[in-house]
Amino acid sequence: MSVATSILGISLLIILHELGHYLVAKWCNMRVLKFSLGFGPVIAKRTFGETQWQLAAIPLGGFVQVDGMGPKETDVYENDDRNYRNRPVWMRAAVIAAGPVMNWVIAAFLIGVLVMSVGYERPDDAPRLGVVVNGSAAQDAGLQAGDTILKFAGDVPGNWADVVRSVRAHPDEAVPVEVEREGQRFVMQVTPKNDGKGHGVLGVQQSTVRVRESVGGGIAFAIKETWRRTVDQVRLIAGLIMRTNDATLSGLPGMVRIMSGAASRGFEQFMLILAAVSLGLCIFNVVPFPTLDGGRLVFLIAEALRGRPVNERIESMIHTVGFVLILALIVFVSVRDLIFPMHG
Repeated sequence: MSVATSILGISLLIILHELGHYLVAKWCNMRVLKFSLGFGPVIAKRTFGETQWQLAAIPLGGFVQVDGMGPKETDVYENDDRNYRNRPVWMRAAVIAAGPVMNWVIAAFLIGVLVMSVGYERPDDAPRLGVVVNGSAAQDAGLQAGDTILKFAGDVPGNWADVVRSVRAHPDEAVPVEVEREGQRFVMQVTPKNDGKGHGVLGVQQSTVRVRESVGGGIAFAIKETWRRTVDQVRLIAGLIMRTNDATLSGLPGMVRIMSGAASRGFEQFMLILAAVSLGLCIFNVVPFPTLDGGRLVFLIAEALRGRPVNERIESMIHTVGFVLILALIVFVSVRDLIFPMHG
């Protein structure tokens, strides 16, 4: 059941992404020809107004077809004000940006629901230890979850980031650490392990604090926390590209596995991973790469600066190449997830 729930969750996020495109296209008075729930053979379809709504056989997301957004085949719509290509640049940019924006709003909505209901666990910036990993340097030294670091190797940390910096600076070096535990102070020796890159590792997680808010406070918290998560994900992706961290891409099998695990741990964990995936879809789509929303925005910016659109055949060819490359990447990481599950 958790696998089916995860697949439906991912599909819903993609459909809502497309709904963002649809709603803004209609608001900008563009003609929307088709909205598909799923891909592949059409199971059922119904036309409402000028839009054909259809249900397809493969329930993995969907797509929206705005008149004129694809390659122009004829000049029949040259004087049609409702054709995508004949609308102002800012309107076309709004339609393209609406999908990623919708995913960002969904992530904020899910976080808001949590913080206004069961509560939301966010990282605690205090220099306090969270979960202590078995077999870690922290466990060997006798450190426990909940301990507050007062001094580490003579440094007085003001927040969690200070603790991390101090630990990283002392790999394989026995140093004194002063902690406060249940109102008492202790001094012990700890030897951070070397992570193989010359940095010390203590083997503890950052502590968390559960936050509950009213509606007004919940909305403000959701926006702030979603932005914080956005910055974290961008840094993670940048580290992946620059090879400065151990992050890896996950395909659909890996995403389903991660989401299934979260779903099995309950409502709160599933909502959090759903928010993370929605945010990931937002960030991925704004990357300025051909065929992605970010790539299409680049062409619109170029059109605005030049005062005329880029040659449609060239743009179409570039997007086609980008689509093939993206599809190849998705297939590669998905196959890798299936063959080497630990990478997912």
